[in-house]
Amino acid sequence: MRHSILSLVLAAGLSVVACSEQPTETRQDSFAPQQPSSITAAACPSPSDINAQITALFPAGSLRQSALSQFKSIPAKTNKPTGTAARDKVFAFIGFVLKNYFANMLLVTSNPDTKTRVLTLITSVDCYSGVPPQTFPPGALGPDGAAAVITPTSLLTTVKTGTGNAGVQVPTGAVSQPVVVTITRLPDGPPGPLLTSLNQFPRFYQYSSSPEVTFNLDVIAGVCLQTDPVNLSDLRLGHNFGPNFGDVEVLPFDPAGFLICTPDVGSANSREGNYFAWAKTFFLPAELHATTTMLVTTAVGGTTKKYSPFGAVDPGSNPGSLSIVNQSGSPISGVVSGPGTVYVKAASKNGDPIKSVPVKFGGASPVLTGPDGIASFDWSAAAPGASLVATVDGNEIDGESCPIPAHGALDPYRPRVCFTPSSVTFSEPLQLPGFGSTGIHYRIGDVAGFESTGFTEDGAWATDGIAPFGTKLSTQCFASEQTEWPINNILLARKSFTLGAVPANGVDVRVVIDNDVQLFVNGHDVTPSSFVTHFPPANYVGFVGGYQKHGNCPTYGADGSNFLFHVLVSDLVAGTNLLAIRANDLGGVSFLDFEVTVAP
Repeated sequence: MRHSILSLVLAAGLSVVACSEQPTETRQDSFAPQQPSSITAAACPSPSDINAQITALFPAGSLRQSALSQFKSIPAKTNKPTGTAARDKVFAFIGFVLKNYFANMLLVTSNPDTKTRVLTLITSVDCYSGVPPQTFPPGALGPDGAAAVITPTSLLTTVKTGTGNAGVQVPTGAVSQPVVVTITRLPDGPPGPLLTSLNQFPRFYQYSSSPEVTFNLDVIAGVCLQTDPVNLSDLRLGHNFGPNFGDVEVLPFDPAGFLICTPDVGSANSREGNYFAWAKTFFLPAELHATTTMLVTTAVGGTTKKYSPFGAVDPGSNPGSLSIVNQSGSPISGVVSGPGTVYVKAASKNGDPIKSVPVKFGGASPVLTGPDGIASFDWSAAAPGASLVATVDGNEIDGESCPIPAHGALDPYRPRVCFTPSSVTFSEPLQLPGFGSTGIHYRIGDVAGFESTGFTEDGAWATDGIAPFGTKLSTQCFASEQTEWPINNILLARKSFTLGAVPANGVDVRVVIDNDVQLFVNGHDVTPSSFVTHFPPANYVGFVGGYQKHGNCPTYGADGSNFLFHVLVSDLVAGTNLLAIRANDLGGVSFLDFEVTVAP
């Protein structure tokens, strides 16, 4: 029975079109994206100009006469104030033009195409009457778009795209003034257009009203999914309610049974050529259309009072994640090697990139992730030992879960911004001198003040020293000496190292020595005050005259040194530090090696 009723109603709707004189040509132009319509002319078109536009767009007969008559009733802004009566007439005219456009009742043109002529006519009438122009987003007049006029007295109206994959149902009294409602397809992504860390599922559509209004009553918006995910029953319709990340609202569920979900078709003409689909979009009564079970398909709908980008989301899919990547988005470690650009990527739980996520790098202002989910930062302060923390700005919960906020079953709610991890750390490893260091400045023979950072080395200093220093070719203790240190002499060594920041617990210096050693850092004698331990204890002679004394062959010992010195934070600086060593040999064999490490 429903099938027959539907056919009768649809036939009645089509008869409205048939009562008018049929056009001599049918509309077959291709729907390519266009820029939103706007008025750029210095002066408005004259009535004769607009009449010519109508004549070129409408076929001869009653449709053309009706369009000319409606335009004639619209007062010019130069004659009298337009007022609400003139505004209502302008919107009625626009509605008439759009209805006939989508019903394939206008003449086909190729240069410019029919869409362009429609928009030109509408903007011309707006300018002529003084009514503020409406905005038609690109694609609104395309095969996967829609546009219609809604007035305060409009009956329950269903507006949907020619594909049947997106639409809106507007009840009577939802607006206080006439508006143009438009629907346009958005890219499938990833990323999706919604400002949320939740998983998003295409298709996505932009719903707009011009002028922009908040509806007095709930309207039902719906979109058809491109594919049916496993968790189909969990999905809800979401939309942006503001410009900032996190400004997303999840809507109460509605089946949106007025939609007819169809596969995406590659050819625009194959969609556009379905005369039946275009006609029933605008002539089928909303009540019957919404309650006919044969039209209920895989769609996600919800009720709202505000238009914006819409798409399906999984409310239980939080958290997303923040990770360190390279410029191409591939995961890498956070270890860097000097100043340069660092990158992070925000992704939802299913791995899709998320755009517009604000990420703070250290104390800098937030940087928004791009369409690839990546945010970059020029870290010019990178130095050995430095670190940089990148954090999602506004992350509400950093844990294994992000529960759905409490809300009523019929109420919309705003999902949390939730990433785990929500922060990552970049680090520049410390390049500290180790055993066997190179580039050591050294000389044989003592010189006063050599430990000072302001000391000037003269020609007696060499700059190419390689540790260990000692009696080369001697096998009595080691045969690993790289730089000659004659026995029974004092060796002075200077080695700089850099700290991006002073480690919280200072640094340790391990020294392997035969025989005695005195240690300075930045000119401070740290030998007696910082002495920690001595290996092996049996060879300990004791502190004498600024030296730590050691006899017999050196040993790297249980902890890797004869001596372990701890350098206090107060003796270090962020930046360049100077380690200065005075080593004394008492004959037989000489040996010196050392390393600097961050204190645990």
